[in-house]
Amino acid sequence: MKFYEKYVNKHTRVLEIGCGTGRVTIPLASKCESIVGLDLSESMLDILQEKLEATDLNYKNNIQLIKGDMTDFNLNQKFDLIIFPGLAILSLISEEQRIACLECVKKHMSDDCIVVIDQFNPNPDKLNVSSERLDFEYFDVELGYTIKKYSIQKEHDAKEQVISMKYIYKIFNNEDLINKIEDDFKLGYLFNDQARNLFTSVGLEIKNVYGAYDFSVIADENSKMLIYELKKC
Repeated sequence: MKFYEKYVNKHTRVLEIGCGTGRVTIPLASKCESIVGLDLSESMLDILQEKLEATDLNYKNNIQLIKGDMTDFNLNQKFDLIIFPGLAILSLISEEQRIACLECVKKHMSDDCIVVIDQFNPNPDKLNVSSERLDFEYFDVELGYTIKKYSIQKEHDAKEQVISMKYIYKIFNNEDLINKIEDDFKLGYLFNDQARNLFTSVGLEIKNVYGAYDFSVIADENSKMLIYELKKC
Protein backbone atom coordinates (compact mmCIF):
# COMPACT_ATOMS: atom_id res chain seq x y z
CA MET A 1 0.00 0.00 0.00
CA LYS A 2 2.78 2.46 0.88
CA PHE A 3 4.23 1.80 -2.57
CA TYR A 4 1.23 3.33 -4.35
CA GLU A 5 1.06 6.31 -1.99
CA LYS A 6 4.33 7.55 -3.49
CA TYR A 7 2.50 8.22 -6.76
CA VAL A 8 -0.43 10.27 -5.45
CA ASN A 9 -1.33 13.64 -3.99
CA LYS A 10 -4.62 15.39 -3.25
CA HIS A 11 -5.11 16.16 -6.95
CA THR A 12 -4.46 12.66 -8.33
CA ARG A 13 -7.27 10.81 -10.10
CA VAL A 14 -6.71 7.07 -9.76
CA LEU A 15 -8.06 4.05 -11.61
CA GLU A 16 -7.52 0.76 -9.81
CA ILE A 17 -8.01 -2.27 -12.06
CA GLY A 18 -8.82 -5.40 -10.08
CA CYS A 19 -9.74 -3.60 -6.86
CA GLY A 20 -11.06 -6.74 -5.14
CA THR A 21 -12.13 -6.15 -1.54
CA GLY A 22 -10.46 -2.76 -1.31
CA ARG A 23 -7.22 -3.57 0.47
CA VAL A 24 -5.56 -0.84 -1.63
CA THR A 25 -8.65 1.17 -2.58
CA ILE A 26 -9.77 2.43 0.80
CA PRO A 27 -6.46 3.62 2.25
CA LEU A 28 -5.38 5.13 -1.07
CA ALA A 29 -8.65 7.09 -1.26
CA SER A 30 -7.50 9.18 1.70
CA LYS A 31 -4.43 10.33 -0.24
CA CYS A 32 -5.88 11.25 -3.64
CA GLU A 33 -8.63 13.32 -5.22
CA SER A 34 -10.67 10.32 -6.37
CA ILE A 35 -10.33 6.63 -7.08
CA VAL A 36 -12.37 4.37 -9.35
CA GLY A 37 -12.23 0.67 -8.54
CA LEU A 38 -12.93 -1.70 -11.44
CA ASP A 39 -13.48 -5.41 -10.86
CA LEU A 40 -15.34 -8.24 -12.59
CA SER A 41 -16.09 -10.12 -9.36
CA GLU A 42 -19.43 -9.13 -7.90
CA SER A 43 -18.68 -10.96 -4.65
CA MET A 44 -15.48 -8.97 -4.16
CA LEU A 45 -17.23 -5.68 -4.89
CA ASP A 46 -20.03 -6.60 -2.46
CA ILE A 47 -17.48 -6.96 0.33
CA LEU A 48 -15.90 -3.64 -0.59
CA GLN A 49 -19.29 -1.94 -0.70
CA GLU A 50 -20.12 -3.40 2.72
CA LYS A 51 -16.90 -1.93 4.07
CA LEU A 52 -17.76 1.51 2.72
CA GLU A 53 -21.26 1.40 4.18
CA ALA A 54 -19.88 0.36 7.57
CA THR A 55 -17.49 3.27 7.87
CA ASP A 56 -17.92 6.97 8.48
CA LEU A 57 -14.59 7.92 6.94
CA ASN A 58 -14.96 11.33 5.34
CA TYR A 59 -13.08 10.29 2.20
CA LYS A 60 -15.26 7.31 1.27
CA ASN A 61 -17.11 9.55 -1.17
CA ASN A 62 -13.86 9.71 -3.15
CA ILE A 63 -14.45 6.08 -4.15
CA GLN A 64 -16.53 4.86 -7.08
CA LEU A 65 -16.95 1.12 -7.71
CA ILE A 66 -17.64 -0.30 -11.16
CA LYS A 67 -18.27 -3.92 -12.13
CA GLY A 68 -16.52 -4.38 -15.44
CA ASP A 69 -14.16 -6.34 -17.63
CA MET A 70 -10.61 -4.99 -17.75
CA THR A 71 -10.40 -5.89 -21.45
CA ASP A 72 -13.46 -3.84 -22.42
CA PHE A 73 -14.35 -0.74 -20.42
CA ASN A 74 -15.13 2.90 -21.16
CA LEU A 75 -15.38 5.19 -18.15
CA ASN A 76 -15.48 8.47 -20.08
CA GLN A 77 -12.75 10.06 -17.98
CA LYS A 78 -8.98 10.38 -17.77
CA PHE A 79 -6.75 9.35 -14.88
CA ASP A 80 -3.37 10.45 -13.57
CA LEU A 81 -2.49 7.04 -12.14
CA ILE A 82 -3.68 3.60 -13.26
CA ILE A 83 -2.70 0.62 -11.12
CA PHE A 84 -3.05 -3.16 -11.33
CA PRO A 85 -2.32 -4.23 -7.73
CA GLY A 86 -2.23 -7.81 -6.51
CA LEU A 87 -0.98 -9.27 -9.81
CA ALA A 88 -4.27 -8.31 -11.48
CA ILE A 89 -2.73 -8.29 -14.96
CA LEU A 90 -2.11 -12.05 -14.68
CA SER A 91 -5.84 -12.75 -14.99
CA LEU A 92 -5.36 -12.12 -18.72
CA ILE A 93 -4.17 -15.34 -20.31
CA SER A 94 -3.95 -14.49 -24.01
CA GLU A 95 -2.07 -11.88 -26.00
CA GLU A 96 -5.37 -10.64 -27.42
CA GLN A 97 -6.75 -10.02 -23.92
CA ARG A 98 -3.61 -8.21 -22.81
CA ILE A 99 -3.57 -5.94 -25.85
CA ALA A 100 -7.30 -5.19 -25.48
CA CYS A 101 -6.79 -4.29 -21.83
CA LEU A 102 -3.81 -2.02 -22.49
CA GLU A 103 -5.62 -0.28 -25.35
CA CYS A 104 -8.47 0.47 -22.93
CA VAL A 105 -5.94 1.73 -20.40
CA LYS A 106 -4.35 4.08 -22.96
CA LYS A 107 -7.73 5.67 -23.70
CA HIS A 108 -8.09 6.53 -20.02
CA MET A 109 -4.61 8.02 -19.51
CA SER A 110 -4.10 11.74 -18.98
CA ASP A 111 -1.07 13.23 -20.71
CA ASP A 112 1.15 12.70 -17.64
CA CYS A 113 -0.48 9.48 -16.44
CA ILE A 114 1.64 6.75 -14.87
CA VAL A 115 0.60 3.10 -15.17
CA VAL A 116 1.90 0.62 -12.59
CA ILE A 117 1.66 -3.10 -13.34
CA ASP A 118 3.11 -5.83 -11.15
CA GLN A 119 3.69 -9.52 -11.68
CA PHE A 120 5.95 -12.18 -10.23
CA ASN A 121 9.21 -12.89 -12.03
CA PRO A 122 8.58 -16.38 -13.45
CA ASN A 123 10.98 -19.10 -12.37
CA PRO A 124 10.09 -22.34 -14.21
CA ASP A 125 11.65 -24.42 -11.43
CA LYS A 126 9.20 -22.99 -8.88
CA LEU A 127 5.97 -23.08 -10.87
CA ASN A 128 4.89 -26.45 -9.55
CA VAL A 129 1.56 -27.60 -8.13
CA SER A 130 1.29 -26.44 -4.51
CA SER A 131 -0.82 -27.00 -1.42
CA GLU A 132 -2.82 -24.19 0.16
CA ARG A 133 -0.61 -21.29 1.19
CA LEU A 134 -1.34 -18.02 2.93
CA ASP A 135 -0.63 -15.06 0.63
CA PHE A 136 -1.52 -12.31 3.08
CA GLU A 137 -3.73 -11.38 5.97
CA TYR A 138 -4.80 -8.02 7.32
CA PHE A 139 -7.15 -6.57 9.88
CA ASP A 140 -9.88 -4.51 8.26
CA VAL A 141 -10.47 -1.57 10.57
CA GLU A 142 -13.70 -0.58 8.78
CA LEU A 143 -15.39 -3.95 9.34
CA GLY A 144 -13.47 -5.07 12.39
CA TYR A 145 -12.69 -8.37 10.65
CA THR A 146 -9.50 -10.19 9.72
CA ILE A 147 -9.26 -11.14 6.04
CA LYS A 148 -6.90 -13.91 4.96
CA LYS A 149 -6.17 -14.75 1.34
CA TYR A 150 -4.94 -18.23 0.44
CA SER A 151 -3.94 -19.66 -2.93
CA ILE A 152 -3.60 -23.16 -4.32
CA GLN A 153 -1.71 -23.79 -7.55
CA LYS A 154 -3.47 -26.72 -9.19
CA GLU A 155 -1.89 -27.01 -12.63
CA HIS A 156 0.88 -25.48 -14.74
CA ASP A 157 0.96 -25.40 -18.53
CA ALA A 158 4.54 -24.37 -19.28
CA LYS A 159 3.99 -24.18 -23.04
CA GLU A 160 1.06 -21.76 -22.78
CA GLN A 161 2.49 -20.05 -19.66
CA VAL A 162 -0.77 -20.55 -17.79
CA ILE A 163 -1.28 -21.56 -14.16
CA SER A 164 -4.62 -22.90 -12.87
CA MET A 165 -5.28 -21.40 -9.45
CA LYS A 166 -7.79 -21.32 -6.65
CA TYR A 167 -7.96 -18.21 -4.46
CA ILE A 168 -9.66 -18.52 -1.10
CA TYR A 169 -10.67 -15.49 0.95
CA LYS A 170 -11.53 -16.24 4.59
CA ILE A 171 -13.11 -13.57 6.76
CA PHE A 172 -12.84 -13.91 10.53
CA ASN A 173 -14.54 -12.15 13.42
CA ASN A 174 -11.97 -12.77 16.13
CA GLU A 175 -11.35 -16.51 15.70
CA ASP A 176 -14.72 -17.31 14.09
CA LEU A 177 -14.87 -17.88 10.33
CA ILE A 178 -17.89 -15.89 9.16
CA ASN A 179 -17.48 -15.97 5.38
CA LYS A 180 -15.45 -17.74 2.73
CA ILE A 181 -15.19 -16.89 -0.96
CA GLU A 182 -13.50 -19.21 -3.45
CA ASP A 183 -12.49 -18.32 -7.00
CA ASP A 184 -11.09 -20.76 -9.57
CA PHE A 185 -9.29 -19.15 -12.45
CA LYS A 186 -6.22 -19.14 -14.63
CA LEU A 187 -3.19 -16.86 -14.49
CA GLY A 188 -1.19 -16.07 -17.60
CA TYR A 189 2.35 -14.99 -16.83
CA LEU A 190 4.99 -13.33 -19.00
CA PHE A 191 8.75 -13.33 -18.82
CA ASN A 192 10.39 -9.94 -18.53
CA ASP A 193 11.34 -9.63 -22.20
CA GLN A 194 7.83 -10.66 -23.28
CA ALA A 195 6.23 -8.05 -21.01
CA ARG A 196 8.56 -5.34 -22.28
CA ASN A 197 7.74 -6.20 -25.89
CA LEU A 198 4.03 -6.16 -25.10
CA PHE A 199 4.11 -2.71 -23.52
CA THR A 200 6.16 -1.12 -26.29
CA SER A 201 3.98 -2.76 -28.97
CA VAL A 202 0.91 -0.87 -27.71
CA GLY A 203 2.72 2.45 -27.36
CA LEU A 204 3.67 2.48 -23.69
CA GLU A 205 7.13 3.54 -22.61
CA ILE A 206 8.84 1.77 -19.71
CA LYS A 207 10.14 4.32 -17.19
CA ASN A 208 11.36 1.88 -14.55
CA VAL A 209 11.14 -1.78 -13.60
CA TYR A 210 11.41 -2.43 -9.86
CA GLY A 211 12.10 -5.73 -8.18
CA ALA A 212 10.47 -4.79 -4.86
CA TYR A 213 7.72 -2.55 -3.51
CA ASP A 214 10.07 -0.11 -1.77
CA PHE A 215 11.65 1.31 -4.97
CA SER A 216 15.06 0.21 -3.72
CA VAL A 217 15.68 -2.59 -6.19
CA ILE A 218 15.88 -2.27 -9.96
CA ALA A 219 14.63 -5.58 -11.32
CA ASP A 220 17.07 -8.17 -12.61
CA GLU A 221 16.84 -11.88 -13.39
CA ASN A 222 16.98 -12.75 -9.67
CA SER A 223 14.15 -10.46 -8.58
CA LYS A 224 11.02 -12.10 -7.20
CA MET A 225 8.81 -9.32 -8.56
CA LEU A 226 8.61 -7.28 -11.76
CA ILE A 227 6.90 -3.94 -11.15
CA TYR A 228 6.58 -1.91 -14.34
CA GLU A 229 6.22 1.87 -14.28
CA LEU A 230 4.85 2.98 -17.65
CA LYS A 231 3.88 6.19 -19.44
CA LYS A 232 2.68 7.25 -22.87
CA CYS A 233 5.28 7.26 -25.61
